Amino acid sequence: MPLNEFDIIATYFKRPHLRDDVAIGSGDDCAVLCPPPGKRLLVTVDTLNEGVHFFPTTSPFDIGYKSIAVSLSDIAAMGGEPLWAAVALTIPLPHADWLEDFSKGLYACLDRYQVALVGGNLTRGPLAVSTQLLGACDPKHYLTRHGARPGDLIYVTGTLGEGGLALAFLQNPERFKNINAGQQEQLLKHLWQPTPRLAEGKLLSDIATAAIDISDGLIADLQHILEASEVGGVIDVNALPVTKLLPEKASALTSGDDYELCFTIAQKDLDSLAEISRKTACLMTCIGRIEEGRELRVLENGESLPLTGTGYRHF
Repeated sequence: MPLNEFDIIATYFKRPHLRDDVAIGSGDDCAVLCPPPGKRLLVTVDTLNEGVHFFPTTSPFDIGYKSIAVSLSDIAAMGGEPLWAAVALTIPLPHADWLEDFSKGLYACLDRYQVALVGGNLTRGPLAVSTQLLGACDPKHYLTRHGARPGDLIYVTGTLGEGGLALAFLQNPERFKNINAGQQEQLLKHLWQPTPRLAEGKLLSDIATAAIDISDGLIADLQHILEASEVGGVIDVNALPVTKLLPEKASALTSGDDYELCFTIAQKDLDSLAEISRKTACLMTCIGRIEEGRELRVLENGESLPLTGTGYRHF
């Protein structure tokens, strides 16, 4: 007998809640949630489509995991704490093995970051996953894109370029014969199971002046900060912390799927930043500074680098 909508929900997406702030979760017309006292809510939505955000050959476990991780990265960029998720899944046909692996990936990420699945939707159509994530932040300490000021330094967490390199490898593996099996595994895990910088974002909310997560590429996402803050900036390609496997540093300017944080900070707070880096064991690298004006300049070996692209565009 084929699975129907309610069988699928009961079998793969209904589990006891991890959190005591869920009064009513999935299984009713709406979830009933208990917002943390004195906090403000954060809400973000992401959609992953087959053929755009993942391949037909991508494992359902990885699709499930990444669908949550990308939204967690948005919460991290605001300095918030994730609480609850709702997932809308569109599938062509309900295959039990696929649903089992997808739900395992979904819950692997949810459980890792103590997020409760509180509802969603299931429908038939081309494969797509939409995730709504809700989080909380302190009303006086959260990050936005519009606080950067001239003189601030521009930083990034972690290393850049792994997501873009993994995608390039999948599209044309013959170009990357120098990448061994272990390195391939590392790159693909970074692409399909990214690590949202939640601890880093929460601590940075006390000192950073602006922040964004790097999903569409460093240049594209940094420009959102510059536009919102009405400032300009300069970055140094030679300063970019990139994976050693990347053929050239400049390619990290526009490659997406890194899910690191790009943020700005006043020089007076560098000692505090060093303590955050130590506490989270996260590399934090200065790649430039905020300037007057509205232009973004990119330097390599002291010379201006013409930008032929900015990063991923949906349209």
